[in-house]
Amino acid sequence: MSTKNPTKSFKRGSLVAGPINPVIKAIFELKTSRSEEVKGATHTKRFKNLIRSCDMFPYDKPVSSVKSFRSGVLSLLTIFAIVYAMVPEFIALSEGAPKINVDDDASAKSFAANPIAVPPLFLTTCSGNGPCAIGRRPYFQNLSFFRIEANLKYIFESDSNPSKPRRKTKMSVRECAVGMKQFGSDSFKPGWCIDNTEKDTIVGKYSSPVYKYIEINVVPCYVYNNSLGIRCAPKLEILNLFHGKNFQTAFALFSKQTESLKGKEAIWESRVYVSLPPERWLGLEVYFKAYRLMTKDHWEALTSDRKFTRFDHYESRTDSMNMNMMLRFYIRMAADSVARTEEVYSVRLLVTRLGSFIVFFYGIAGVIGTNYNRSRVGLYEFFYKRNKKRTEAKTEQLRAEGMWAENPISKVNADLVGSRLSADLVGNNFRK
Repeated sequence: MSTKNPTKSFKRGSLVAGPINPVIKAIFELKTSRSEEVKGATHTKRFKNLIRSCDMFPYDKPVSSVKSFRSGVLSLLTIFAIVYAMVPEFIALSEGAPKINVDDDASAKSFAANPIAVPPLFLTTCSGNGPCAIGRRPYFQNLSFFRIEANLKYIFESDSNPSKPRRKTKMSVRECAVGMKQFGSDSFKPGWCIDNTEKDTIVGKYSSPVYKYIEINVVPCYVYNNSLGIRCAPKLEILNLFHGKNFQTAFALFSKQTESLKGKEAIWESRVYVSLPPERWLGLEVYFKAYRLMTKDHWEALTSDRKFTRFDHYESRTDSMNMNMMLRFYIRMAADSVARTEEVYSVRLLVTRLGSFIVFFYGIAGVIGTNYNRSRVGLYEFFYKRNKKRTEAKTEQLRAEGMWAENPISKVNADLVGSRLSADLVGNNFRK
């Protein structure tokens, strides 16, 4: 009768049904729970490694660089802060909002020292209603009573150089009617147009090397009748028209310019309106201010550069009655001028702002992150131990040197040994 090994009679499936099953089940459950913990730890480690790879402030050791999770978070916050700060800058660049720089005292600039043309000029009288007889027939635009003259005057070196006397150039004056488009109708005003061209410029003041201004005169007929061959009205009637007690004489000077510096359509506007004082001469100094309007694009390239004049203010002065000239306008350059630069948000400014934000945020966060990574590797302790070892080595060296100095016999023996070794080395070299 044969005996069999009882362990061989067990089937593989019998282990599942036997009493050992709960133990095996517990082992499997433990293994499964540990594997899940390992998987969870692996995901956390991967996430930390990902953040650690973003660390911009590592501490560079001689062999490797040290990065950390917290410094990586600080690095991401730094990047977010820079992006957040740059969002308004990119919006400003895309919108192209103009930035205007105005220099209200640009009289010393080169553009204001050069001649600049004045806008078109127009002279008219009061409307002719009531006592204002000069604005109605037969007086208005009648050469038998008066006419309008205009001249471009030159004064050199404040009249101090006899070789450069004053000079004048006659300007064209014509009867005309200008439309008042600003009222949205076909309204117009009759009067006299001074045909000042771009060559008829004004510049400087009396103390300047060259002083140019425009002069507009209201001249009675008896002054110019001989040159034109015109039959004038009686002189007393002409004087009564300008200075009579029952008459009122008023003149208005218009200039054609835009309502604002950036206006597109120029319109006629009254700048000066005055009435002649009885039996007095009247002079009006009308000042036009010089403007320079420059425009630059995103690349700071100059796209437009305009130089022009605009009415600024006027001053009046009177004198005793001048029989040969009733009224005079002086069109002069104002003492100060304006340089206006209009710039949109430029690419250079964007790059400058970006660099400033990077330096600011990166600098602060870099100090924090780098010092944190240093502390993690015990760098300060490393420096302390290294310096301590160096100090101890130096102390031992100094102590050894002090022992040689205290024992002269030992020093002599050392010198003797050294000389013998040197002799042996020399002898060996000779033998070789």
